[in-house]
Amino acid sequence: MAGLVVPPARAGLVNGDSVPETTFLQADRDFIQLGQDGAPCSVTSTPDLRYTITNSVHHFPVDYGSPITVPISDRCGGSRRFTLHAVVSWIAGNPVKIDEGSQPGYRSATHAAVIVRSTAPATTVPKLIGADESSVDLLLSRSHLITGTVTPVVSLARAGTVIAENSPAETIEPSSSIVDVTISAGGAAVPELESLTQGEATRELAALGLATRIKQTRQCTDPGLVTDQTPIAGTVVAPGSTVTITVNSGPLHPC
Repeated sequence: MAGLVVPPARAGLVNGDSVPETTFLQADRDFIQLGQDGAPCSVTSTPDLRYTITNSVHHFPVDYGSPITVPISDRCGGSRRFTLHAVVSWIAGNPVKIDEGSQPGYRSATHAAVIVRSTAPATTVPKLIGADESSVDLLLSRSHLITGTVTPVVSLARAGTVIAENSPAETIEPSSSIVDVTISAGGAAVPELESLTQGEATRELAALGLATRIKQTRQCTDPGLVTDQTPIAGTVVAPGSTVTITVNSGPLHPC
């Protein structure tokens, strides 16, 4: 992209002083990533570029440099939407103005001239959340996208279903972009076991596909009941995980 910087015509003398013979400018680009709500959530700025322009120049195209790779911030909820601010700053010397330009190949935008160098085919990311892992490749290929990293995580969602995609559904992406997905590996929520008998706790865990490890303690109250458990109730664990319960076997001697 390039803005056209136009030094004004030379004006001879101003208040008895010569018009400056040069202009000093600074230019950079701000790539502003937008969140799901459309608000800015991350900014990547290019290094400042410095230019010196003489009064003999009428139109000066500001070259912002080669294309860069802009990182995708995790703070933006998977959004791939960006806005671009092309910034030109006057530092010193002869005042300048930004010209909208009318040359072929330029497009006016907010009083700056923009060169559209190239465009790439784009596509819309399909909805993957809730789909079976086996259908992900087909859904993405229909949209001219590629399956990237598939990450299994412990989840209460049905095992083998997509629970997250790094580029949300309806996001516009360049064709052949890679979309990473997170797959549920299944899981179970550990129930509340304290105050149950050893048999009751063991049966409840078995019904959830969980194993039981038993520890014994001796206390003067509640003999035969579970007094502690690890992990605590509500913890989501992988299928087949072991839950340790502590059972009060009663006092060794009368209390």
